Amino acid sequence: MRELKEFYKNTKVPFFNYLLKLTGDYDLASDLMQDTYIKIYENYKVYNKSLLYKIAYNLYIDFYRKSKKNSELNVEVTLSITDVEESLIAKEDYKNLLKAMQKLPLEERQILSLKVSDNLSYKEISEITGLTVANIKVKIHRARQKLRQILKGGLK
Repeated sequence: MRELKEFYKNTKVPFFNYLLKLTGDYDLASDLMQDTYIKIYENYKVYNKSLLYKIAYNLYIDFYRKSKKNSELNVEVTLSITDVEESLIAKEDYKNLLKAMQKLPLEERQILSLKVSDNLSYKEISEITGLTVANIKVKIHRARQKLRQILKGGLK
């Protein structure tokens, strides 16, 4: 149990950020996070990031298949910026980024979220997704390009 607590403590923030970027929905990300840690606790004796992200992604795919609907973005972002104006701008920018990420294909969104949220290596992302390292590099590059275009208003 101690091992799981330490694992949770070390992974919870980047893992939640990954889920938030993947889903674009704060409540869904919270639910997926909870379900993933429960599944790891109940079914596995070894705790590692690859397993954590694989389980979460599979749970998300299951949810997505069941719901088959796009939910409205409902993100409550709490920032520790004292200046109210900066806080509002940062919150709006973050919402725009999450909305833009939802326009990316699911695979690109997943891979980019893994890289950005937890700063995983290409090798670690490869282990999670089953794709080659070279393929991961290409997909991340293309996803970033598309995201820039979306944020500039170029892709719909």
